[in-house]
Amino acid sequence: ITSTPVALRTQALLQQGLTGRLCTPMTPNRVLGHNNHSRRPGLVRRTHTIIPSPTQANKENHEVRPDRNCVLGKRTLIEDSQIDRDSAEFDSDEADAMSDSDDTPPKKKGARAADLNPAQKRILDRALKHFRQQLAKGGAFPGEDLENRWAAEAWYIALGELVESHSYVGTTPPTEVELVLIKMRRNQLRGQAKLIARQVVREALGLKNTTDEDGINAIRTKIAAYRSKNAFIYTDPFDTAIRGTMYRSQIIERIICELWFGNDGQSEAIEYPTYFEDGIPLPAIALVCAVFRGALDEWKTGKFAKVTFSAKAYEGIFEHHLNELRCWHKYTSTRHQCTEKLQKDLLANGRYVLYPFFVHSMG
Repeated sequence: ITSTPVALRTQALLQQGLTGRLCTPMTPNRVLGHNNHSRRPGLVRRTHTIIPSPTQANKENHEVRPDRNCVLGKRTLIEDSQIDRDSAEFDSDEADAMSDSDDTPPKKKGARAADLNPAQKRILDRALKHFRQQLAKGGAFPGEDLENRWAAEAWYIALGELVESHSYVGTTPPTEVELVLIKMRRNQLRGQAKLIARQVVREALGLKNTTDEDGINAIRTKIAAYRSKNAFIYTDPFDTAIRGTMYRSQIIERIICELWFGNDGQSEAIEYPTYFEDGIPLPAIALVCAVFRGALDEWKTGKFAKVTFSAKAYEGIFEHHLNELRCWHKYTSTRHQCTEKLQKDLLANGRYVLYPFFVHSMG
């Protein structure tokens, strides 16, 4: 049913929901409406207390996280106003703006999380996070059918978790509006990855806009070397013949650190370890390569010029790297397991970055 390990009760709920054994999705009018906070049939809490989610608590007690050393040295803190890694608190406008994508799905009139009652919003918050991890594990550019399935899976997994941990009773399928709200976040992961890659590439390569012609030419030459034959994925883009260095770029490592390990104890790879149990997923590595290439493209003239990270422009690049990674995995699976080692090394590197945080929090 799903490649993500879940509790047995959650798995049963997921299977019943996806096979239609519960009931068909309800229409929005049965649940949503102006100031409609009635509890939907089939979903009951044993207590009237809604425990504040960690994201709500963080907003109320917001403080800037301290800098820490990462793969390439001390990083510059990215302002929360530019990159907010909390998918559950994003509304569709913020998500779409951050993705800078021209293929954003249209927003259906009335599809607003604010119209949901507290129980529905709690399920939706969790479902959004699971949907984001499904994109990381399964692919950041899913087709419509796969996207619909992942959205439904995310809902039932989230509902199952609340049945297990928060005493929710009942089995309720997602409405069309709730599925739309989940899928409207499809560009968020790509948008955040792009913004992180833009900053990491600028810092790592020492790129600065200049009016000096020699400086412009030097940047253009450097970027051309990185882009030539995908040299940027190697540890040393100027010597790609060194064995064992493919997809070992420190910039790739750092983007992964920022994206999945950059939020201390609430980092996604820590909160949702089952999605990363085999290491960093190959589709996640392919996405990082695509945004890395996009960040390089913004400097190819020697001056910074924003490039839209759209599916039309970069899905092909993503698919190229994903196919290459999968072929490499198939080839090495019976030999040296190089691909598995890469995935686990990237995961271990991210956990190592978080080590000082956990030591400090336990101290």
